[in-house]
Amino acid sequence: MDEISLKIAKKSPRRLDIIKLVRAYDASLSLGEIKDNIHNGNTVVGFDPYSGDLLDEKNGVDVREKFLKLVNDLLGLGADITLERYGDELAPENLGELLRDIDERN
Repeated sequence: MDEISLKIAKKSPRRLDIIKLVRAYDASLSLGEIKDNIHNGNTVVGFDPYSGDLLDEKNGVDVREKFLKLVNDLLGLGADITLERYGDELAPENLGELLRDIDERN
């Protein structure tokens, strides 16, 4: 699996707004689960750029763009985030290019 892990530092400001954004991105995550993952330094959201959500696809939503929007919105709130792919850190500013490359290969 080619998962990109998103972690959010617990020292990030505006945590309630951050939690709301993550919950809006993935409604299957409870508010408590998101809060606990942030507090414990765990992955908050895992994203596989090669798999799509059938409901999103049916509604014409590009899951890669949706994830990129989440990351950009989190950064806009001042969140201290870490992205990892294959255990290596991925700079947020390189995420858009990576997702476009993946999209072109599919």
